[in-house]
Amino acid sequence: ESDVLASYGDAPVLAKLPAFGGHALLAGIDLTYTTRNMLALWQQLLQEGMGVHPHASVTGTYHHAVLRRGAAASFLLVANLEGIAGEGSMVLHRPTDDIAALQFPVSLRPLEARLLPIGVQVAGGRLLYATSEVIPCDAARRVLELHGAPGTPGMLAFAAPITGRLNGQPVSTTPQDDEHLLTYLHPVEPLVLEID
Repeated sequence: ESDVLASYGDAPVLAKLPAFGGHALLAGIDLTYTTRNMLALWQQLLQEGMGVHPHASVTGTYHHAVLRRGAAASFLLVANLEGIAGEGSMVLHRPTDDIAALQFPVSLRPLEARLLPIGVQVAGGRLLYATSEVIPCDAARRVLELHGAPGTPGMLAFAAPITGRLNGQPVSTTPQDDEHLLTYLHPVEPLVLEID
């Protein structure tokens, strides 16, 4: 038996049907992403109608996110495709096998995208997440280049306290809940973090 999830007038246009031991969506409407509202409709239908919940979601803005999940570390692609400036909040569920959840702010300029590391081992501990693109400059991952659009905020969250130098200036993380944060603004040139 099918469940009608959406209709137009008296005609069903979207239904959930039993299929191959699970369920399938049968749609009589265009699946193409053409507007923000269409994307929101499909997200709602998949989450509420099918019980499918993404590992990565964004609230508070129109950023888009895709998580490439690994057992010990993952990569998160965040893009501002809408061209609307603003800060959003990333919500990650099971981004790695041993991290249950993460939530953090991210601010991108219009039409900007970043590839962010999640759960990566660096010198001195584990980088839980970064809101900057991070490029290791040595095999031990003690020296890291931090990239982001000039003037946007950046943040590194570590599992344990970290000290070092950011562009030659002494820095240390600030504890917040179960994270140890280092915050900064991105300048024109990449920042260089040297971990002690």
